[in-house]
Parts: sequence; C-alpha cells; structure tokens
Amino acid sequence: MQFSLNMQFNRKHERFFANLYVISDYVINNDYLILEEFLGANEKIAYGNLLSVGRKKEYLFGRYAAKKSALTHLSAGNIQEIETLSGIFNHPILRLPKNTDNISVSISHSAQMIIAITFSEKHPVSVDTEILSLENTNKINNVILQEEKDILSSLNISKEIGYTLLWSSKESLSKIIRTGFTLPLETMEINNIYREKGFYYCEFKLFIQYKTVSWIINNNLITVCMPNRSNLDYQSFEREIESCAIYEI
Repeated sequence: MQFSLNMQFNRKHERFFANLYVISDYVINNDYLILEEFLGANEKIAYGNLLSVGRKKEYLFGRYAAKKSALTHLSAGNIQEIETLSGIFNHPILRLPKNTDNISVSISHSAQMIIAITFSEKHPVSVDTEILSLENTNKINNVILQEEKDILSSLNISKEIGYTLLWSSKESLSKIIRTGFTLPLETMEINNIYREKGFYYCEFKLFIQYKTVSWIINNNLITVCMPNRSNLDYQSFEREIESCAIYEI
C-alpha cells in the first residue's frame, strides 16, 4: 500500500508545507526490482554497492518514496530527473533540476514501513517510524531515563506506546540536528508529553527549539520532529489521514 499525506505548519503569519510519502508492507513486495529504472547514475553506484536483498529493498523503496514525495511537494517534475544522494553525515540530499525552495528530504523505515518527508529548509522537519511491539519495548526499556518513565506513569497510555514514543522522538531529533545517536541520551531528555487532537507531542529539556508530533498507522508509530513554535494544522491533516482510512489513536 502506498499513500501520500500533506502537512501544513502555521508559524506566526507564515505557512509551511511538507509531504509524507508512505509505503507499507514493502518487505513482502517481490516486484521491487522494477524501481531500479528510477535510479539516477549516482544512485545506481550506491545501490550496486549493497550486498543483501533487504538493504537493496530498503534503498530502492526509500529513494522511490523520497522522489514521489518531492514530486507531490513541488506539484511538477519528472521522477527520473530527481536523485537522492548522501551527505557526509549519511543524511539524504535531494538533487532536483530546479530547487529554488531548497527542498530537502528525511527518510525512515521499519520492518513494515518506509517513509519519506520532503520540506523546505526554511522550515526543517524530520521523520522516524517504529513498530509497536513487546520486543521493541523491552529493548527501549534499557535506554529510557527514570525521569521519562515517571512522566509516562502519569499518563493514560500503554508502556508499548509510551516507550516507543520516547525512542522515536529522540530518533527524529537526532536526524533534524544531524548528529545521529552520537550524543549522550541524557542530552535528548524529554521533559513533557501531552496529547492533543488525537496526536502525541513530546518536548525536550535541552533542545527547546524542537518538539515532535506522533500518531499510529497500522501498528507503526510515525514521528515528525518540527520547530517548537510551529503548529500543525490539525483540521487539514486529519482530513488527509482519514481519506486513507487508516487513522488510529
């Protein structure tokens, strides 16, 4: 299943837009090789260096999702004119024929879902997706701070959702600041979690300029990190999600 979701962020008197392109159940898709035709010259080199089938699938679907998201964001263009390259910190970079709006992309994948989000660098965002499972919850338990567990204990959400929410928020933060998990996890401490209009929000103790918004689709938690003083346009985004008939809260 593939679908596109448009996001609108309001900040003072300005509006900023991003596009999410989601591909679910990509692992069981055996037609992935047809996506090779959408690769550019540099992408083919990177793809050729991958050895496992799993990594090849991730690469092809991730790049395809990024290009589809960029096309939707720009409302024009040709998918074969777009390339997704890697920066020195292994972050994805879009190469477009005309990129006057400085459109960038963030990509994430779980074992069930691949997501790309395109956005203007004037209003940066990033994306992460994680599977909600007992196995993942047990792994995350070892890296969650006691202060964060205390916050979760006061909320009416399951440990599975709560722990995954914390991890996914830190993962998306590490992408938007382009450090990965090279920082001590204490520096990414989350000191506030709240729910609004069916979405989960997390705020950071030190990185006060950012916050995350999360929701659940098909047992996958999706998290977008965004500037703290920007507000998601709930009304338009809920219509986007409901049109896909996959909204879970």
